Amino acid sequence: MAERYSVHEAIVLDLTSVGEYDAYLDLFTRTGRMHARAPGLNRPTSRLKGILQPLNWVSVHVYRRGRQYTVVGAELRDALRHLKERLEGVAAAHYLAELVGRLDLSGELFDWALEALRRFDEEGVDAPHFLGAKRALLARLGWDPGGKTCPLCGRRIVGEAKVEESLGAFVHPECRPGGVRVSGRARAFLAGEEEEAPWGEVWAVLRQLFVLHLGEEPKAERFARSVLLRGVGGEPAAR
Repeated sequence: MAERYSVHEAIVLDLTSVGEYDAYLDLFTRTGRMHARAPGLNRPTSRLKGILQPLNWVSVHVYRRGRQYTVVGAELRDALRHLKERLEGVAAAHYLAELVGRLDLSGELFDWALEALRRFDEEGVDAPHFLGAKRALLARLGWDPGGKTCPLCGRRIVGEAKVEESLGAFVHPECRPGGVRVSGRARAFLAGEEEEAPWGEVWAVLRQLFVLHLGEEPKAERFARSVLLRGVGGEPAAR
């Protein structure tokens, strides 16, 4: 069997304890997803316990034997502490981490994910920032509904539209009877034409598109919505 050491820049997506002291890590690296065993991580004396926590940006040293990765060392690059101190940051970060895991994103999107988390950490996060990040992810995955030209009739879309799930695109309302109607402001934001929108409606459309591609609603959907849409999209403002 091939045996070798390597170092990977990674975002810790999740940690699962196994037995009394060991853990398994779900990591997103520049080469894609990696699952690695971390023996002794939960020991009180482990110096890696504080480093290998969910949503930390780390450099992880692994030993590979066959298809099994074992963590042998790690350095912390950024704990994103400001993000974790805010409920909005926690909600947004866990939602994006779930999308990364569920979609099994390639390493090509590592920089996008890291940039989004670091921006949330440095600038804070609200509904517009979060929905903009989701819009950018759709575009990078090639699912961008676009919305500038109807793929059914070829005419330019101005104003409201409908979502055509089979195409993952916006179409003229008259081209598709039934379906979900999207206002002109929401469509313009999702097409990258405007930066202001009815955020509750934009959230609903993006949820529909991600459910289409995931097959079900993300587990973090309702929590993220309840936190990030307070006061801007039909949710009560925090008091």
